[in-house]
Amino acid sequence: MASNKSNLIGGLYEIAVGVSDLEQALAFWRAFGYVPGPRGRLEAAASTELYGVTSALESVRLHHGKATHGLIRLLRWDMPVGTGLGHAPLRSTGSRWSVHKTDDIMNGFNHAETARQQGQDIQLRGPLINVRSTARGYKQKPFFGPIRASHNFQMTLPEARIVTMQRFNIDISRYGTVAADALMRTSEGCHMGLVVTGEDISLFDFYDDVLGFRRGKKVHIEYEPGYTPSDFFDLAPGEHFTEFDLEDPASGETPETQLPGRLRVFMIHNAQTQPDLREQSRPGHLGYCLYTARMNDLIATRAAVMAYRKHGGAKNVTAIQSDEFGTAAFSFSAPDGYAWTLLQA
Repeated sequence: MASNKSNLIGGLYEIAVGVSDLEQALAFWRAFGYVPGPRGRLEAAASTELYGVTSALESVRLHHGKATHGLIRLLRWDMPVGTGLGHAPLRSTGSRWSVHKTDDIMNGFNHAETARQQGQDIQLRGPLINVRSTARGYKQKPFFGPIRASHNFQMTLPEARIVTMQRFNIDISRYGTVAADALMRTSEGCHMGLVVTGEDISLFDFYDDVLGFRRGKKVHIEYEPGYTPSDFFDLAPGEHFTEFDLEDPASGETPETQLPGRLRVFMIHNAQTQPDLREQSRPGHLGYCLYTARMNDLIATRAAVMAYRKHGGAKNVTAIQSDEFGTAAFSFSAPDGYAWTLLQA
């Protein structure tokens, strides 16, 4: 176990979202329970040094009740690099998305389907039900006992990739807090995803060995039409994937003890077709383009990132400098190719 594991504060801190219009984005995320916090700005030279983007930047950090993880940071670049992930399939290499708990999944579907029927640029999938992986040994008895089930609904927009989830007869009371007065009745980001292809899942060792996430449950999913995980990832015959969780070190093993801020990683095996969109999933692009985490000792963490050699190590590691909120930070590409920024707590 790496000695710097205690450096990680909680789990995944922020999903950074490139936006074309800050005020419009603020109104959109308010519907999900997020409210604006501090604003910050970087000039082009400082933005180039920290994010590798030659453009001035204005940012807003969004809060969600008392949540300390799964927050949103809006990034408005004066000169965006590109349009980002957009409606790319969830399974794409480079994909990012956020999953938010709700107590009324059909409420979100009503809004999204109405937007679709009005001609807005939105794509939907679900709601889909999964009564298997959530059962965990519980014997389901339709009409004779409570059914333990997971419902998931996916929506993608040009600048947002959101899954809402509702659990039935499964206690996830600590896994995010629903903003009951918000239009969409959703929590902060409970877990956030990333996807690559390959066979060697030790590619993800970096996240626990260096950043200090705690490795949680692991599952293996085979192609099976009608099975929610297979359908969400558009698996074809012969394809399969490994999924596992990287947790807040304080998060427990059972549903009722789990905490938000989870990083959920996926490796698709024997992929027959797979776009690589990691360049579209980086700062400068619109939409989901960066994850952040907070550290107790940023200097020690940067040294550990620099020293890591497995799978080619981290790339493009910047010097420690002030981000747009005046916080000490540095950026890098993890061995899987995903862009990250770490912050001094």
